[in-house]
Amino acid sequence: MNATQFFIQQQLAKAESNASSALSQLRTAKTIEQIVRASHVDIPGTVRALKHMVHSLKAVERLAEERIESLIDEQVKAIHAAATPEEAEALANSFMRRQVPALRGRFSRQYQYAERALRQALAARST
Repeated sequence: MNATQFFIQQQLAKAESNASSALSQLRTAKTIEQIVRASHVDIPGTVRALKHMVHSLKAVERLAEERIESLIDEQVKAIHAAATPEEAEALANSFMRRQVPALRGRFSRQYQYAERALRQALAARST
């Protein structure tokens, strides 16, 4: 193995380590903002084109999406459990203002899911 190959292997190992660290941070994140922040994995610029070789990156994305969707589902359950329609609307508005904007851009599918789920929960509460 020459020096270049060794260097690339070291950089890929560093990226894999960063992804593993992100996975552990994702498991303990409590808010959507923390999940979005933890899901950012620093990949050294010298191996960015080889990021497909960092196997943990897919797991980071998958876990981040699952955790976000579970937090949204928890919020929908809280809306359904609210005592009054006004309380339910306050919960939904608070969640949309404080948590959901962090999803714009990188997690746009989860952003749309959150908007749709919260609207449906409020509509179900009002009928």
